[in-house]
Amino acid sequence: MVDDMVGPALTPEEWANPVNMQLGSDCWIKEPQSLLLSTACGCLLFDVERRHAIAALALHGQPFGFTRDDVVALWSVIRDMDPEEPERLRLVSLSARITALLPPHGT
Repeated sequence: MVDDMVGPALTPEEWANPVNMQLGSDCWIKEPQSLLLSTACGCLLFDVERRHAIAALALHGQPFGFTRDDVVALWSVIRDMDPEEPERLRLVSLSARITALLPPHGT
């Protein structure tokens, strides 16, 4: 549904140069390679290897995030595809990547 569409998270300019990008009134990205966020309360330093975990937490419960229903919808399409269809592998991969961002069942 078009009404459910969410706009882009970043502008093209922000994607091109995220350093010193203001996230809110008191929070900036200072060093995107080390995910150093400067806030009014101090700095938060995240290890680059933890980006996946940070993404999962940031997307959880948000209207722009993913749900198990999204994975079910993908698999309903995947099951109807010819096993030899090249796009099928892309959808299987997409489903796996979305699933990796979701909390365990019952959480």
